[in-house]
Amino acid sequence: MLMMLVALTSCKKEIEMDYREVEPLVMIEGRVTNEGVSVLITRTRNMDDPARGKGLAGAHVRIETDGVSEQLLYDASTGCYLSPSGMKGQTGKTYRMTADFEGGHYEASSTMPPPANIMSAQFRWLDFMNDRMLFFCFEATDAMPDQLNYYWCRMDRQTTNPWLLEHVDLTEAYRWGVFDNRGAAPGLIIHDIMCMTKNNAEKDKEDDRKRLLYDGDIVTLTLMAIDHPTFEYFKSLSSGQRGGANPKSNIEGGCLGYFTAGNVSRANPVVYHPD
Repeated sequence: MLMMLVALTSCKKEIEMDYREVEPLVMIEGRVTNEGVSVLITRTRNMDDPARGKGLAGAHVRIETDGVSEQLLYDASTGCYLSPSGMKGQTGKTYRMTADFEGGHYEASSTMPPPANIMSAQFRWLDFMNDRMLFFCFEATDAMPDQLNYYWCRMDRQTTNPWLLEHVDLTEAYRWGVFDNRGAAPGLIIHDIMCMTKNNAEKDKEDDRKRLLYDGDIVTLTLMAIDHPTFEYFKSLSSGQRGGANPKSNIEGGCLGYFTAGNVSRANPVVYHPD
């Protein structure tokens, strides 16, 4: 009886977390894709600081490939270092980034894999235990089915829901993740992204709303073919978000972040309707 009383009794207590403050670290996010080149340099912030980091000027950033080198220029409107010539990545080429910032020297390289072109994308309700689960399912080509290939996907949404517009940063991804082509049919990638349960959607609790989709929401899928070091970075980033650890950087020099040469493919926008 006493054990049952303890199990059925609950209480709430607010705990003040005393996070240890450390000196900010340099964070670099660099991309060379078939759509263009961009490098974002920021600094880490304390756990209790909600302000989003801004792109920092004053760095000397270069991209090199096949003996050709170009210095990127800082763009104040985006906070990124961009290619003045409009350079775009090409499949099979290896790109090297060097960045000198406030006395630190950072460098990394990445080879661009072939693209995974999206052929179809749609929502699908599937039975899930005693509930129904909404999945976003897509199919894409696998250009090198005889070897292990890696992919990063991201779902972005547009909404007219008043609560989301007020409380959610819609520039952040609704869903994102990485995966590989193990178990895929030759030349074909089929991937399902778990969205929400029907039960949670009908209850519409405030704590769940960031993870819910609403009638009329527009979802856009981005798929990028990436190399293995970039896959490891995003995989460790996903794990670190749950465990409080920094992701595994592929940039030498002591900073956080990643540099990748990736091929981007985008699906046509899909409108969500509950039925």
